[in-house]
Amino acid sequence: MRTMEKGIVVEKSGRNLIVLTPEGEFKKVAVSGGEYRLGQEIEFNVPRVSSVYRFGAIAAAVVLLLLVPVFVNLMEMSHKAYAYVQLDINPGVEFTINRYDRIIDVRALNSDGQKVLEGFELNGKNLEEGIRYFTSKSYEMGYVSEENKNHIIVTTVMEGEENPSLEKTVEEAVNQVVDEKNIPAQVNVLNATKEIRAEAEKSGISSGKLLLLLEANSEGMDIDIEDMKSLSISEVFEKEGRNAEDIIKHARKTREEMNRLLEKQREKTKEEKLKKDEDERDNKSENDRDNEGNQNREEASDKDRGRDDKTPDQGKKDKENPGMGEKIKDRIDERSKDKPFDQDDEDDEDKNDEDGNDEQGPPWVDDEDNPEKGKQREDEERENNGKRQNSESGKNRNKGKSSMAEEIFTALFR
Repeated sequence: MRTMEKGIVVEKSGRNLIVLTPEGEFKKVAVSGGEYRLGQEIEFNVPRVSSVYRFGAIAAAVVLLLLVPVFVNLMEMSHKAYAYVQLDINPGVEFTINRYDRIIDVRALNSDGQKVLEGFELNGKNLEEGIRYFTSKSYEMGYVSEENKNHIIVTTVMEGEENPSLEKTVEEAVNQVVDEKNIPAQVNVLNATKEIRAEAEKSGISSGKLLLLLEANSEGMDIDIEDMKSLSISEVFEKEGRNAEDIIKHARKTREEMNRLLEKQREKTKEEKLKKDEDERDNKSENDRDNEGNQNREEASDKDRGRDDKTPDQGKKDKENPGMGEKIKDRIDERSKDKPFDQDDEDDEDKNDEDGNDEQGPPWVDDEDNPEKGKQREDEERENNGKRQNSESGKNRNKGKSSMAEEIFTALFR
């Protein structure tokens, strides 16, 4: 069915016209003949869309809109972690899978695991394919002993609720490889919480090994975590003289039991760290005291050696630039050699005596007429001479000391 519409010709192109309708739409109109000019208003037929087709198009658009969120959700789910599956052979690996059991991330748990993974891309592969590859490659590279009993621990960690079917899937995949390769190993499956996984990652071991460590410590054993990092599970418990199968059998715990054991382990680790820090502080204090004593003895020894072990240049320098004490000592020695202080006083007294005798004799010599008076004058004269001599001696002594001080001062600062 067709309908008639009107419009103005705005463009001509061969047998086609571009027409502007009153609604402002540009429509392409096919014409068979006739003359048309620009600006001419014409009538033209437009095919009418069937209501059935129109309903179908609307329905398709609605369905598409409804399906878009579904597709988006499916894309997100395909890249979202659903669970973590860890294998301990002693090479260790962790596969992160989505809810469709596709591997979206691979992480080696130790250096041996890194060697097994080299040269092979597992992202996007099915979980069973990843398990088969890692188990077979570990055996081919000699990580599984042919003589001893080996234990392969598979640990699952769910992001949400537990999924028993996943545990069964991974156990069957590992046992299939063990049977095909005739690997002498016992396969055990454990499940762990996200808290256990986080603590294990912090400690540098797998979740399965941490579960075994917690169980062993709860039974009174003292497992070194470094052994868990470097040794296989069989080797760890053989070193302790215990059967690994017994520990593994009791390592399956409920979520509450795992959290309780984990909290006890954290408290134990904290206490050990505090004790270690305290011991280090005590050792440091003792070493500091020893070092301080040794330093003091070395400094005293260096001073003693410095007095005797001077180099020729140092000795020459000391002679050229003596210290103040040395200058004073040398000057006193020189002064003492020239004339002692007491000798100066005696010289002054002798000089005074000689000068007095030259000028006049004792006054009592002329008192021949009065002997008693002469005797009295003699005593007075002697007393006055003694006082005068003492006074002059003190002046001369002070003068000598002052002269000595001046000479020392000149020697020091000239």
